[in-house]
Formats: sequence, C-alpha cells, structure tokens
Amino acid sequence: ILIRPHPAIWRLVHGMAIIYLVVLTFLLFQ
Repeated sequence: ILIRPHPAIWRLVHGMAIIYLVVLTFLLFQ
C-alpha cells in the first residue's frame, strides 16, 4: 500500500537531495 506524504515533505526531501548533490560535487572538484 502506497501512502502519499504531504507535499511539504517532498519539497524538503528534494531540497536535501539537491543540497547533498551540490555539496558532493563541490567536494569532488576541490
């Protein structure tokens, strides 16, 4: 059974993923 979470939760998850990718690429290209 799939439960659809609140849109704010998705926005938070996407924001964390984007920040994680930016930090990861920043550390890789140093």
